[in-house]
Amino acid sequence: MYANACTHAPAFFMLPVSNIICVTYLLISGIFIVYYDLRFNSIPNYLTYAGIVLGLVLLVFTRRTDCLNYIMAFLIGGGLFYAMFLCGWFGGGDVKLVAMIGILMGSRFLLDAMLYMTLAGGCIAVLYIIEHLYHRKPLRGAKIPYGTAIVAGAYFTLFNEIMISA
Repeated sequence: MYANACTHAPAFFMLPVSNIICVTYLLISGIFIVYYDLRFNSIPNYLTYAGIVLGLVLLVFTRRTDCLNYIMAFLIGGGLFYAMFLCGWFGGGDVKLVAMIGILMGSRFLLDAMLYMTLAGGCIAVLYIIEHLYHRKPLRGAKIPYGTAIVAGAYFTLFNEIMISA
């Protein structure tokens, strides 16, 4: 009887404690990141650095068996966005945010989230074009808050995984 009750628990509560900590940090920090990105067109370093440090601490103490997965996600996500930062396509906060998501959530999550980040970024870009055309503002030099798209992609991936495993 009790074994059956446990198998019907929501998937979130069956995760290891380290994953629950990472998901909680991602959900809470994402709200502040979107606020700062929309309001000031900047992502605070203390939010991304705290997430990276949290991911490293959890990696050392609880995720030693899967260490390569999280380090590769950190390096691939951060490296890919750093290359685009050097081209002038993204800001430094976006690079650190993707690296933070990689070290917190791992490579499979990051790759799924990157697909949704791209879709969310495209939707935000279309909305910005419509808004600029409506208010007759020039499109050249418009800054799109891509941190918002990154968080939206991570949230969608997170909720998608929760719904699939439920």
